[in-house]
Amino acid sequence: MKRTHRIELTIPPSVNGIYSRGKHGVYLNPKCRAWCDINRGMVAAQMPDHGTITLCHIHIKIYGGKGLRKGRDLSNMEKVVGDLLVRTGIIADDNFDVLQKNTQEYMGKAPNKGNAYAEVLVHELHESQRVI
Repeated sequence: MKRTHRIELTIPPSVNGIYSRGKHGVYLNPKCRAWCDINRGMVAAQMPDHGTITLCHIHIKIYGGKGLRKGRDLSNMEKVVGDLLVRTGIIADDNFDVLQKNTQEYMGKAPNKGNAYAEVLVHELHESQRVI
């Protein structure tokens, strides 16, 4: 591995509710758009001088607390995080040519016993680690 980047985000919305249909097609719903806007700023503040990563693993750690509904489906959070990393230019794409592995993990209550949050670890890989 080359480097690991740590990014802290607010709890992502569920993939079940990120898109809405209108008479002109599919679009991000306002709640998801607001989450993306807030977290786009958080990414920029935490990784101001980054280049685009072209090969990586991502590990998403979810910390519980205020703002995380009990019993929430863990796997529904990954899509929005991957899309945000692409939109902010952190990773080149979230397809398997770039993203070789993606894991999610629930960590229990947040250490500060405050608001729930997501910790995203982006592990840059060397080209020799690419799965063909």
